[in-house]
Amino acid sequence: MKHEILTRMFANETPQSIFEIGCGGTALLKDISDHYGGIRVGGIDISKVRMENAKNVFPGVEFLVHDLNDPWPIPHNSYDIVFSVGVLMYMFYPEAVIKEMLRVAKDKIIIAEYHNKNTDEYGALLKVIMGEKTHTGICRNYEALFHKLGLPITMEITNDKTIIKCQK
Repeated sequence: MKHEILTRMFANETPQSIFEIGCGGTALLKDISDHYGGIRVGGIDISKVRMENAKNVFPGVEFLVHDLNDPWPIPHNSYDIVFSVGVLMYMFYPEAVIKEMLRVAKDKIIIAEYHNKNTDEYGALLKVIMGEKTHTGICRNYEALFHKLGLPITMEITNDKTIIKCQK
């Protein structure tokens, strides 16, 4: 895959369908779709303009404009894998988003967050694991959050990213 983060997130995965939360301009969905040979994709984002552009990249695919904090109008177990990259740190109530991800996923959810010495597009220093707050993102200890929810996870932590996989 073109995006190194996706190569790490989807190592040893063979999904037939994927759904991205915060899918924006669909660059990651396109990369995954190309890699797996045109699997079924879907996505949700709060930006109406970005979702209109997404429909140009994936004609015929229904992309949802929706607030992630509200229940999603998507049936249970609709996609093999539901994933996000750099989204949860912007959510005030990540538990609700994680529960919706699990509800929509048939198999698992995969979450990647940036932290430590990486800066986001707004120049904010992100420290996801440290539980510190920045002016653009709310950073938290995801291991403790998933433990609180009673969900077993595997985590891969590098100096700039954390990848979390949660099998249903």
